Amino acid sequence: MKDIFVTLQNGTVTYSTVHITTDSNLGGQWVTGLPLIGEQSLTLVNYVMFSGPGNISEMYWQQDDMDVQYTSDIVSIYSSTKIDKQLNDQLENMQFLSEEHFAIVQGNNLSNEQGKRILFVKDLSGEGLNNSIFLSQVDSLYDFGDSPSWVKEVVAAFLSGSIAGENKASQIVNTLMNEMSDAQLESWLQKLQDLKGSKITSTV
Repeated sequence: MKDIFVTLQNGTVTYSTVHITTDSNLGGQWVTGLPLIGEQSLTLVNYVMFSGPGNISEMYWQQDDMDVQYTSDIVSIYSSTKIDKQLNDQLENMQFLSEEHFAIVQGNNLSNEQGKRILFVKDLSGEGLNNSIFLSQVDSLYDFGDSPSWVKEVVAAFLSGSIAGENKASQIVNTLMNEMSDAQLESWLQKLQDLKGSKITSTV
């Protein structure tokens, strides 16, 4: 469910709190991208509360129950299976591109869409998860419009320091890294920081 909340026309949302109350027979799992504060099942209703910095514009619900298998100030992972120590250590040491909390849901979204603060993944292991996280965070930091996918992958590679993505993106990053001096690279990274919130195209 997207764009279901009242929005401010001339202001910026700095903090959001979401209360969800449903019939006790509904069950399932709600996800918003905000940190889960608590949930309780009562005789007639189920109650869930999410709260944290920033704005949200979407909610996700699935019938199958999931648990929060990992949570930190930046990310929560919803899955029906426990995560292993290797993934836990990987997340603890990961340098995220944004401090805005988001949720990772293991499974498929029936609409085949990713959310602004909700990332759907099939596999919770390996370098592929890192790449999915970086691409999701970059997508929330910039407006890529109709730009080809390699543009997003190039930006993610520079900001994360990891050369990832399809072959074209990797070739572009390798070429630029080999051609740039340290000063030019520092200037380019600063420009990417300055462009946050702006539209990014293949010519920018």
